[in-house]
Amino acid sequence: MLKWMTLVILTAVLAMPACMGTASASQGAADTPTPNVVFQPVVATENGRHYTSKEVWDTVFAAGRGDAIAQCRLGSMYMFGDGLAVSYPDAARWFLRASEHGVPMAQNSLGVMYYQGLGVEKNLGVAVYYYRLAATGGLDLAQHNLGIMYAQGLGVPQDLAEAAKWFRTAAEQGGPASQTVLGVLYAQGNGVDEDYGKAVSWFRKAADQGYALAQCNLGIMYEKGQGVPGDHGEAVKWYRLAAGQGDAQALTLLGLAYARGRGVARDDAAAAGCFWLAAGMGYATAQHLLANAYACGEGVPRDLETAYVWFSLAGAQGDPRAKESLKLIDPQLTPQQKLNAQNRTQTVWTPGLWPLIRK
Repeated sequence: MLKWMTLVILTAVLAMPACMGTASASQGAADTPTPNVVFQPVVATENGRHYTSKEVWDTVFAAGRGDAIAQCRLGSMYMFGDGLAVSYPDAARWFLRASEHGVPMAQNSLGVMYYQGLGVEKNLGVAVYYYRLAATGGLDLAQHNLGIMYAQGLGVPQDLAEAAKWFRTAAEQGGPASQTVLGVLYAQGNGVDEDYGKAVSWFRKAADQGYALAQCNLGIMYEKGQGVPGDHGEAVKWYRLAAGQGDAQALTLLGLAYARGRGVARDDAAAAGCFWLAAGMGYATAQHLLANAYACGEGVPRDLETAYVWFSLAGAQGDPRAKESLKLIDPQLTPQQKLNAQNRTQTVWTPGLWPLIRK
């Protein structure tokens, strides 16, 4: 799996806290990650749209008479439960009718249904077919989705250059998700020549539209001085904007800025607060850093039992250093404290219960 295809975790030493003999967050315990992206197919929806009964029946009547736009709208109503009960088979049926009339939005939506297996049997090759129809018809959502398929080798042979072509086509239409992916491609040199300046340019276009992942990535570029002069204050500005939208990685990076006093006055309590918010979203790195804070009493009262809870949760997500930290604090807890901590891990956060979804 290519490194830019998954969430990039803060690498290097998230290790045992300073009070245990190694570096803590305030001492540079975590390196700044590389820009990252989450691949997720996109489909158009009218968020918050509530159809009246008359609008529903007008749409049903028009769709039945062969109005392709009404057929596409009716498919969306069934897909998202807008005015009608959710019915994926009915959604697929009406998207197919509209697709046969050449409606790109319907073709893209039908591609998503085949990609996810909603109302139809999952078939990635068919998904690619419908994405391509819509993409060649100029729909940026479909261009983005087709880029995903080429980038990950889903339904087509993996081809990063072809993926970059489609992401660029969509990005030039102003789609922030595509602009962010294209920025990551340039930052990582995947499918295009590595170019930090172009990466920053694309991140900024998406960030200026309020796209949280791009804002976080732009902050990373400022922190690392890649494509722009290094500027911790500017990095914090972008981390804060993304964190305000609930981006867990941005919250974690903002917490590290507070812990280190980089770009902002050092504030251990503010750092712990950022880690706590991101840890509650299931972000393993933040869970580890929060455990460090409790183990050392940085920004929160020293509490080894609570540290044990968060080290356990980070370790359950595959953090090897968290398991090492558990071994160090285990002898310092009474059997009752360990039992309490183990019980708390089931109520504080459970993997899969609060999934991190970055749109």
